[in-house]
Amino acid sequence: MTALRRTLVATLAATAAVAAQGTPFVSPAYYASLDANAGDTWPFSPDNSGSYSGGLRLQQIHGDCRGHAMTIGSLALRANAPGGTLSGAARAIDVELFVGDADLANAGTSFAGNFVTGATLAMSRRIVQIPHRTGLSADFVGPFDFVLPFDQPFVFDGNHDLAWDFVNYSTDTTRRTGAINDLAVPTNGLVGSIAAGVAIRGNPHCSPYGFAPNLALVDQNGGELLLSFGASGVAGQFAAIAIGASDPSIPYPAGSCNQLIRTDALIVLGGNYGANGQFSVSATLPWSPSWAAMRVTAQAFTFWPGLSQAVLGAGYTLELPPGPPPTLNARILYGTGQAPPLGILQNPGVQLVVRFDV
Repeated sequence: MTALRRTLVATLAATAAVAAQGTPFVSPAYYASLDANAGDTWPFSPDNSGSYSGGLRLQQIHGDCRGHAMTIGSLALRANAPGGTLSGAARAIDVELFVGDADLANAGTSFAGNFVTGATLAMSRRIVQIPHRTGLSADFVGPFDFVLPFDQPFVFDGNHDLAWDFVNYSTDTTRRTGAINDLAVPTNGLVGSIAAGVAIRGNPHCSPYGFAPNLALVDQNGGELLLSFGASGVAGQFAAIAIGASDPSIPYPAGSCNQLIRTDALIVLGGNYGANGQFSVSATLPWSPSWAAMRVTAQAFTFWPGLSQAVLGAGYTLELPPGPPPTLNARILYGTGQAPPLGILQNPGVQLVVRFDV
């Protein structure tokens, strides 16, 4: 082989190696650039209160990694938007992380038993920081901001499913957190959610009653979308919810809110708050590819006792999904206590959104 050919072969090999190691693998891939449709404090805390103090363990098995060989250098979890704002200051937790080959189809309640070729200690036990998560409410996709670097790269050959086992030894409430991680849950069809696109426009504290619309999107009969809008206010007072496809804010001088969300293709749905102070309306739309990734904006208006002009609620935007989500191919095993050997196997398809850095 000539020197020129040796140089060319070496250059191509180096280029291929750099390209191969530079592409993270997100599971599930559908949510790589789209916020998932739920959120949870797993694996930091059993609930938002942070009151539990016994330690916990979470194992997640990924069926979509089978056939995808990679050398993994770290694992990252993503903040749920806007749920990540529920966390206050940064927290420190005492954890270790295992990874290894698994068999999703035969997942059981034993953490060790789910590793078909044994577990590898990817990150030795240490204190790690959960980042300060605030200001995420305007983000349609949260950042992968909680990164667990491996002590050494883990070579996954893709011949099995992939599992990671997060053991949290933290026992005191100062090491707990209400940080919400991005969680994907099974759906019957097209789903957009508060997590998948809520952005607060204007002042989020527009009224003394926390007056703001709620948005939800659920599948209906496989071919239609049911958009649900609601608001909280004063019983008996008139309310209206304006719905459109854009959300530029313009000044509004009256009431206790200072921004009006101007909407295109305006739809106004009105009525009175019920005895419980709730008002809700819904609209059914046939699904069309033209709806894909569209942002639907809503803002509520009402008349408040003692005020002569209408009061604005905060404006919220819901981002419709790009298409039908895939069947989620994962399983979570979860247990409380100090490194419990057994846990409770969660329903199929529920999974934290994870990025494997390669």
